[in-house]
Amino acid sequence: MSVTLKSILELSAKETLSDYVTAIAWSPMGNTLAAASGSGEVRLLKNFVSLSLSQPTGQSIDALAFSFDGKWLAAGGQDGTMTLWQMHEEVPRIADALECGSWVDRLVWHPTCNHLAFNQGKTVQIWDADQAESVTCLIGIASPQDICWSPDGKHLAIAIKSNIHIWNSQDWSTPRYQWELTTPASAIA
Repeated sequence: MSVTLKSILELSAKETLSDYVTAIAWSPMGNTLAAASGSGEVRLLKNFVSLSLSQPTGQSIDALAFSFDGKWLAAGGQDGTMTLWQMHEEVPRIADALECGSWVDRLVWHPTCNHLAFNQGKTVQIWDADQAESVTCLIGIASPQDICWSPDGKHLAIAIKSNIHIWNSQDWSTPRYQWELTTPASAIA
């Protein structure tokens, strides 16, 4: 008796980046995947058609995410710049390039509005992409390991060494709660 093997998958698209992949993100709207590389490029695969958003710079992009409505794509990395593309046009365009002054390796979008939280040196910046302005800057945060919004967007948690600080998004003046851990937290959800 002989068995014939038949492939159930077929390659329909192939894309090559100039260096290793450092981050990927799916858009919540449509069939769009973004990928970033260790050389600093950002590429989109939209309906299996490739589009370059940025060319290699030699400095990695380490954080990449779409906003909840797919209107924005944010990328941050080694060069200390937070780049925001408006995605509603056929060819996305850069709307903002925020100079952060230090490596941006953490970013996360609010789940119900276009507020972006990202590390900026010893601070976490909350940026309103629609208004192109800062909402607040949380100071005294040394190298956050992770940043996470609550599912309803009412709270922001930041893992810092062996503590998790939780802020109320309606009152950014002080952390609402501090949770002390026995070891450092590398990721929160």
